[in-house]
Amino acid sequence: MMDELEDWYMDEDVDVGEEDIGPFQHHLDRDIEEMDMIDYDDTLGENAISVKLLTNEMLTCSLPVLKQVNSLLILILISCLFWHIVNIILKRSFHFTGKIYHTFVTIVLHTLSVSLGLFILHRAVYELWWIIIGLTVSLAIVFISDINSHFRHSDKQSVNWESFIVLGICSSVQLYCELYVNPVQWHQIRGSIMIIIMKSISFSMEQKTFYSNHVNSQPCILLWTPLYRGLVWLSYCLCPASLLFGPWFSPLKYEEMIRSDYSSTRFSIKNIILSLLHSVKLFGTSLVCLIYSTCSTYTLLSKLTFQPWLYAYFSSQSFRFSHYFVCISSESFMNALGYCDKYSVKSKEKLDDDNNKEKEKSTIEVYKPYVVTRPWSIEFPRSLVEVVIHWNLPMHTWLKQYVYKPLRAYGHIYAIVGTYAASSLLHGLNFQLSAVLFSIGIYAYIEYVFREKLATILNACVASRRCPETCSHVNKNSSWVYWWNFAFSCLAIFHLAYLAVMFDTSEQQYQGYSMWHALNKWYGLGFLSHIVAFATFLFYKYL
Repeated sequence: MMDELEDWYMDEDVDVGEEDIGPFQHHLDRDIEEMDMIDYDDTLGENAISVKLLTNEMLTCSLPVLKQVNSLLILILISCLFWHIVNIILKRSFHFTGKIYHTFVTIVLHTLSVSLGLFILHRAVYELWWIIIGLTVSLAIVFISDINSHFRHSDKQSVNWESFIVLGICSSVQLYCELYVNPVQWHQIRGSIMIIIMKSISFSMEQKTFYSNHVNSQPCILLWTPLYRGLVWLSYCLCPASLLFGPWFSPLKYEEMIRSDYSSTRFSIKNIILSLLHSVKLFGTSLVCLIYSTCSTYTLLSKLTFQPWLYAYFSSQSFRFSHYFVCISSESFMNALGYCDKYSVKSKEKLDDDNNKEKEKSTIEVYKPYVVTRPWSIEFPRSLVEVVIHWNLPMHTWLKQYVYKPLRAYGHIYAIVGTYAASSLLHGLNFQLSAVLFSIGIYAYIEYVFREKLATILNACVASRRCPETCSHVNKNSSWVYWWNFAFSCLAIFHLAYLAVMFDTSEQQYQGYSMWHALNKWYGLGFLSHIVAFATFLFYKYL
């Protein structure tokens, strides 16, 4: 401390004039300046070399990656655009109503979807393509058999035997692949099998819902005969936009898209152009995510070997960006296909200014692009609950509709555990994925109940989900509320870095990771995230 004070004193109070410096000091200063210039030039040279090397590494890595992936991605994108163009041409050429028109157009579009899907599967060069075809055809036979035909007009509580048969077939195929198929080859088709399983379950469930609720009120499916139902399943399952990369989408909305009339605002020139431009933008964004995941983070990770937490963060970020690549590219394909979410918006006008009564004017159909993931909500999350929701929105919708809601009657905890168990089984018998999914599920639940309790005690908007504008909390926009939410965001980022550190770029990624690989990765970080989660739970219990 005294040395620092003395240095400060000397710097401030002693003024050494030019006359106090001898001739030797002038030569010394000149030598020091020359040495500084040499060091500065060396530093500039090293920086220039390092930047050049980094650029060369990026180019060396990026070009082969893009060349390897682009051929298949562009083929899928062109196939989806081709299907979309044929859809528009058919709707425009046969612009009249009638059963014959609907029959011809829908059969052509479904057949084209099946053909394009088989073509893409052939070009993907999967060695286990026969498993995908075998599972699809087996399920088509089940749907053509129409096992539930005698339940159509009976009570809604009748047993859907078809769903049990579908579950049995899908479980058997997945179990066979996990136990007897080469891990590297199984890893190639795991995603496609998962999407087919999700589609088959929703297809069997929506069929029952259609017959019980929509057969008279919403005749979007006019020819639901067994053979036609088999064709619809093949078209839905082998749809070129989602066969390889996903996502899941509703079978009823898919059929509604095919049977929609040309007069629909979906086919307006403005919507078509915007859809195409949006597809191109998404396609470019997905390639950027791929390059960052494969090349940029690899360069960073090679320099962070001895900094475990930074290494964990960028390693998990590399995994997340590879996920964004898959999801955003699938968004691009779905938009190129013409599939979008439809919302009905009611416009209103005032009837009388005195009594403030309103009447409905009209119902407007609004079409929005199909969204699969929201990277900003994952990279900068408000909470882990948001991460779980925005990680894969279609899968979240599927799990909520077909798993969580049916189990909700047995209790909230059972519904949550069942949902994450179903998600783990969909991803296969993999300890690493199951450990991550169950961990993040437990973390999200602990954070949710803790922040709900904290929001009640503090009377502030610090819950895991954003409060609506009409919430009753007194403290909404205070600075300390902001810092509370910011702290929880940092905690969520910390948990994400810890949980996903095991998804590295080692050779094991091509055949799936073992249990010991996952435990060793977490052991290297001291199991700190699990300890923090347990401490949060204890704090919640005794708060």
